[in-house]
Amino acid sequence: MHRLILIACLFAAVGLGADRGPQERDLANVFIGDILPQIAVGGAWSTEIQVMNARFDDVAESFTIRFLDENGNAMALPVVGQGMQTSVSGVVQPRGVAFFELAGGASTLVGAALAESGTSGGVVMNAVLTKKVDGRPDFQASVPSTDRFGTNFQFPFRNDGPYTTTVAFLSNADQTLTAIARDAAGIELCRVEQQMTAGQHVSFLVSDLAWLPCTADAQGVIEIVPAEGGSGTMIAFLFNDQGAFTTQIPFEIGPDE
Repeated sequence: MHRLILIACLFAAVGLGADRGPQERDLANVFIGDILPQIAVGGAWSTEIQVMNARFDDVAESFTIRFLDENGNAMALPVVGQGMQTSVSGVVQPRGVAFFELAGGASTLVGAALAESGTSGGVVMNAVLTKKVDGRPDFQASVPSTDRFGTNFQFPFRNDGPYTTTVAFLSNADQTLTAIARDAAGIELCRVEQQMTAGQHVSFLVSDLAWLPCTADAQGVIEIVPAEGGSGTMIAFLFNDQGAFTTQIPFEIGPDE
């Protein structure tokens, strides 16, 4: 799998480049690796990040996980046992795992997380998002990290009955993003174009007026299509009216070979 590349300083405005492939940063002996396309912290939400050693040899791996806000900038989040941090670092043993819990705060902050490691592909991540509401069971869903950006995504949606569908998308370029809604028979219902900047992260209800309001009280398929030459990564969630939710892993589609 191709590795993601960071082309701007992580401590300033973070830009995520359209090029892909393993590469060291010029100013630090680190490799830019996996992305978590959605984390949520504060209010009813918390996120546990699980960092696993992905090396095939018996060597421990050092890592840093950086938190990025909706504009791709460094974001301070409450890390249990460490206070407000823009990143967490550690060492994960061979075939081992390290756990970090992000929890606390009255308002909900959303964004993405980016892994750095000492070797290419040294670590991979998984996020467990938890929603706690008084009087209801805790609900959780898992978000796997990805080591590549895609160019065309498709996933089923339901906004009928007790269900609603949400999306989180991270852009890898300055580009026009096209979102298309189709019904269950594949007939187009509506589409929208949104301008995105490199490193920008958005999360939205599919049926939001600014996105695809034609999906209200409907079910079908959503296509998320970055502009030619652009790319991104995403995750979708299906909620019911009791607050339970699950991940909708998108398919990356393309022309027939």
